This record gives sequence, structure tokens and C-alpha cells, in this order.
Amino acid sequence: MRHLTVSEFLQGINDVLSGVPALIEGEVSGFAIRQERWVFFSLKDASGIVDCFMPIWKLRHEVADGMLVRIAGVPGVYAKSGRFRITVEALEPVGEGSLRRAFELLKQKLEQEGVFAAARKRLLPRFPSRIGLIASSESAAYTDFVRILKNRWGDVEILVQDVAVQGADAIDDICGAFRWWSTARGDRPEVLVLIRGGGSLEDIQAFNAEAVARAIFASPIPVVVGVGHERDITIADLVADLRASTPSNAAELVVPDRREILAAINGHSEGMAMTLRMRVARCRSAVDRFLFHGTAFAHARLVRIDALVHGIAHRARLRMMETRTRIDGAERLLENLNPLRMLARGYSLTWVRGRLIRSANTVARGDVVHTRFSDGAIDAVVQ
Repeated sequence: MRHLTVSEFLQGINDVLSGVPALIEGEVSGFAIRQERWVFFSLKDASGIVDCFMPIWKLRHEVADGMLVRIAGVPGVYAKSGRFRITVEALEPVGEGSLRRAFELLKQKLEQEGVFAAARKRLLPRFPSRIGLIASSESAAYTDFVRILKNRWGDVEILVQDVAVQGADAIDDICGAFRWWSTARGDRPEVLVLIRGGGSLEDIQAFNAEAVARAIFASPIPVVVGVGHERDITIADLVADLRASTPSNAAELVVPDRREILAAINGHSEGMAMTLRMRVARCRSAVDRFLFHGTAFAHARLVRIDALVHGIAHRARLRMMETRTRIDGAERLLENLNPLRMLARGYSLTWVRGRLIRSANTVARGDVVHTRFSDGAIDAVVQ
């Protein structure tokens, strides 16, 4: 039997070990970043310790000594030192204590960089016509957001990026959605909304990831984030241009309520009419005072004031007619913007996988489509 060289022997060991997945949970010790490229640390428990190594670009969370983490990686022997170690492919904090520690470390880091600064936060458009929604299309958060948005302000196009909001794919999905909108050509959304329902600290940890925070910060489009319930504050909330307490609240913040707009228009017109009536009343009161004195001077002033009153009344009628015309125009505009009006004229809207079909190229044979008519809806299969 031929004797192996050291390198051949170690390579044989590594070939065997490469088929053994390393899924380990332990406490971080000796955490260090070298050359801004490589991460070195050890995992330990009460009776054992193992060295670990990973490229820094695979590190998705802030880590410090003493934190409990889970890793997935490949075991092997480093040939230059002969030391056994794990090459880590993925790492995530475990337990509320470690997750909160990672949250505070990242929060402190980004705060020092000015990522949360109020001065950089942008105002939202008052009446957006296109909204980019980043959410899981199968979630209750998505359903609530769309329902409330349509109820408050019907004339808005919702462009959806369907993403995972928890689990192994969540961070990449969310970051990919922001990259898509940042580089999209043509009519881009005027505001982006990132939402998900409530959950445990572990469930929402994608929203506490540095990569997601950087994606929100880099977005050229204003961003609203609405996560879970009011008690849930995430790093994504702090970076966003506007934080919504819930997905439903996000819908309320990005569009106005058309009923409130109409009420404001009506209130303004009534205020104008009241002002004109008060001016006329003051003029008539002045006329009465002059008539009481019964002098020739008063008679001359009366003639002048009467002309003034008639002029004011005429202008008042014109202003009232203009105001009524504006109100009628606003009511017709709101009625024309109602998407159900189009359906009543015999049109229909068809969706596939939760997205509105705009071209035949977006559907394929076998796709299940959902069609909405003015009096109901049907599901069909593309042949």
C-alpha cells in the first residue's frame, strides 16, 4: 500500500467530511473580523468547542461573544495548520436574548452612520397613482392592505412584488424586490410599502437584517414599512421614510380618504358663502343707519351703497356658481375614478397569481386566472 502525502491524507479526510452537514447550535467565543473579509470565531458548550470560519459577505446579522447562534456549514481540516474547523454557510441568532443583542448592535452601528437621521427621510406624495407593494401575497397583511387602500382611494395602481417575509429566503427576496424597483424602467411606483403581519422576534428577524436596512436606505423611492402589531419595532421601521404601526395603518398613511377630501371641499364652499352673507348684512346695516338719520347726505350714500350691495350680491352669485361647478367636477372625477364603474360598462379585470394581467405574454397554458365582473367573479384555466 502506497503511503499518502500529508496533503493527500488531509484531502481524503475533507472529501469524506464534505458529505456530512454541520448543523450546530452553540455560544459564540473569540469573534473576530480580519482584513474586512473573513470572520473567525468558535462555538462552544459546557464540554466542547469547535473553530468556525466564514466569508464576511455571508454574515447577515450582528454577532458578539456570548450570543447563542445556529450555524450550517461544512466540516473539514485546514491544511496549513492541520486544525479541524467548520466553514460556515449560514448563521442566525437563537433565542430572544441573542436576537435582541443582535438588534441593539446593528441599531447602534446604523445610528452612528446616520442611517436613521430624520433629515434624510422623504415626504410621501399626497395623491399617489402607483404604489409598489412588497409582501407575501398569501398573507392576511396583504389582503388587509389592499382592501383598506381600495376603500379609501380607489384610483391607485398596486404593483406587487411577492416575497417571503420569514425563513431562509426572506432577506434575499426582500432585497431583490428593492433592487428591482430601484432599477426598473418606465413608470416606477411613487412610494414603496413593505409589510408583514405580527410574530415573534425570530419570525420578524428578516426585518432586523442589515442587508434589508441597506436596501431601504438605498431606495430612490420613498419607503413605508408596516410590520405586525404596534409593539413590534424593527430596524426596517427605523430606516424607513415613514413607519406604520400595522399593515392596515400603512394603507391609511399612503393614500387620503376620499370622503374627507369631499367634506373639505364642501366645508370650504360653505365658508365662502357665509363670508359673503356677512358682508351683505353689514352693508344693509349701514344702509339702515343712514335711512334713520334721513338727511340728503344719507340719501346720496344710500344710492352708492345700494349699488355696492348689488355688485357684491352679483359677485357672490358668481362665486357660488364657480364653487358649485368645482364641487360637481370633483364629484364627477371621483365617480369616474371608481374602478367598479368600468366593470359596469361590460369590462372585466383578470388576475393570475395575484397580479393583474396586462399582456397575454404573462400567462401560460394551465394557469388558473381569476376574473372580476361588475356582478361577480369566476375562476378559469388557460387552454
